Amino acid sequence: MATTQVQSLSRLCLTTLAAPMLLAAVVAAQADDEAEADEGGKQEPQVVAETRCYLETAPGDVLEALLQALLSCNDVLPSSRYWAMRMLLRADVRSLSVGVMPCEWHARAVGCVREHGKGLRALDLKGAWLRGDDLAAFCDALPHLNALRVLGVPHAATDALLQAVAEHCGKLTALDVSGETSLSRKGLEALCRGECAATLQVLDIGNLAEASVSAEDAVLLLRSLPNLRSLGTYARVGAALVAMADDGVDTKPLRLEYLRDIGTTARAARAVVALCPALQAVYLDAPCHGALPLLAQLDALSDIKLHQFDVVELDELLALSGARCTDLELLFGQGGALDLTRLAALCPALQRLECYFVDCSSSGGAAWPGLQSVGVFHAAMPRHALELREVWLAQAGRLSQAAALCFLTGCPNLTSLGELSGWDLDAFQVDQLRLHCQRSNLDVSLWYFPRSDALDGLGLAEDLAQMVIAAP
Repeated sequence: MATTQVQSLSRLCLTTLAAPMLLAAVVAAQADDEAEADEGGKQEPQVVAETRCYLETAPGDVLEALLQALLSCNDVLPSSRYWAMRMLLRADVRSLSVGVMPCEWHARAVGCVREHGKGLRALDLKGAWLRGDDLAAFCDALPHLNALRVLGVPHAATDALLQAVAEHCGKLTALDVSGETSLSRKGLEALCRGECAATLQVLDIGNLAEASVSAEDAVLLLRSLPNLRSLGTYARVGAALVAMADDGVDTKPLRLEYLRDIGTTARAARAVVALCPALQAVYLDAPCHGALPLLAQLDALSDIKLHQFDVVELDELLALSGARCTDLELLFGQGGALDLTRLAALCPALQRLECYFVDCSSSGGAAWPGLQSVGVFHAAMPRHALELREVWLAQAGRLSQAAALCFLTGCPNLTSLGELSGWDLDAFQVDQLRLHCQRSNLDVSLWYFPRSDALDGLGLAEDLAQMVIAAP
């Protein structure tokens, strides 16, 4: 059953109303700058003039929301993206994600960020793979961006960039330099000597082959960054922790809250338990025999993602620590079928469950009191696994009318389905489901208790529309 994230009303308003109006104002500003003055020229539409006038005095958070709505549109021309940044990026704008930006526009985009981005606290350059002179220009711009707390420069990082970050970004808490990079030990050492070494909490250095950063380099980072919570997508954390445990140096417990590892051995799992007592989430790819059950000793572990894992060992882990598990994502299970009934009993606090290519079975009734999101994809499910009688999902905001119909048509023994006010359903859709039950001669009780807060956000679109088009 696929899950679909429903867009918020504010987001829909931005994309359907504000963004087109803003784009018209951006095109008008671009034309004004590029064309010579023409007194007999055609006067711009009133709505465009009012929008441009409003933008001059709009609050920074409004400009930020409008700018991101425009930059996130895939069909906006690069020239319009650049001009939107010139018009809306001010010192009181706190966050910017440039989106897809072709290389011929990199220099102008970097110049705009340098000139107008002094107040930025979060900057994401994921859509602009800076190279050569453009990357050097960005390094030169960092002294003007010393308010940054979050910086993303994936697929472009070099030792020179890390050196510039270490010198000029002393407040940084998150840095993404993942993907294809040209990093070496020299750049990592420079980062560890910088002022931001004391503030960095998330450092994503992962790449496909993990060739740029060795396990020994990861040890340097783990020892030099005292507040580090995560190495992001870097997948050799287990080997780094084993090296730390074996090198004879007295190591204090780390503050890692998330780690990813490939081929986790039992030895690595023991190192994880010894050095990462605060660990809350893991992503283990092809863990070796005996590794999973050892993680039950981690008292804070609640979010588990596994790829190519042994179902029996997962059961052993959850039998010891399943009461703490809130998020479970499973891909390509081996060694048997996952008993959903037992899983429900072992993980009563589970909020999200996703299974990909995992055989599932059921040995009886199951209750999921806190489940909010569920997805089962390409899974072999015997017929008896669908012999559900009562389904109660009270906070399943991503389940729609289509999901309810899947339960009604796919579970012939179903007698009760609820609590539908916690689903993405309204009273009219519930009435349609009840009519479907009558026409199909289904004896199913549909539990629905309308909530008074369902209309709380309906005034947001109108308020935003007035805010966008009203002249100051």
